[in-house]
Amino acid sequence: MSAAAAVPSALPINRDGIPGDIADLPQWVGWQWEWIADDERWTKVPLNPLTGKHASSTNAITWATLDVALAFARREGSPGVGFVVTPDDPYVGIDLDKCRDPETGDIEPWAVAIIARFNSYAEITPTGTGVRVWIRTETGLLPDGSRGRRKGKVEIYGAHRFFTVTGQRVDGDTP
Repeated sequence: MSAAAAVPSALPINRDGIPGDIADLPQWVGWQWEWIADDERWTKVPLNPLTGKHASSTNAITWATLDVALAFARREGSPGVGFVVTPDDPYVGIDLDKCRDPETGDIEPWAVAIIARFNSYAEITPTGTGVRVWIRTETGLLPDGSRGRRKGKVEIYGAHRFFTVTGQRVDGDTP
């Protein structure tokens, strides 16, 4: 087993870049990096902004408002905040992994096609190497009726997951 790699850095949060309809919901958490020794990689773990303990993507008592989560992140030195998608809201998060060059801002063509297809709020992920697209659906479900799936570099979830949020908008997205 090797030692943990250096903790990744995270982009700063741009509060003004987060759409109001998402920002207004009390489904916010802080998050921290956690090393997974077996996989030799860092992962993001949600934190309850009221207690600093782990948050649950299925227990609303561990969430708070965006402003409370932001204050927690500043106070505790947390790298950022996250939003929990639930069966009761219309939001689906689409996570496009390892599709953006953090040095140039260039996004791979396969990811550009997905961003263009949904023509919705899109932001850069905390590491700067991915993009997240937020869409609204009538039911919060995916077209196949499910609440989520992962295939390759794309994860899509409409419930029981938290997504980190930066407010660092992708150029050309819509509000």
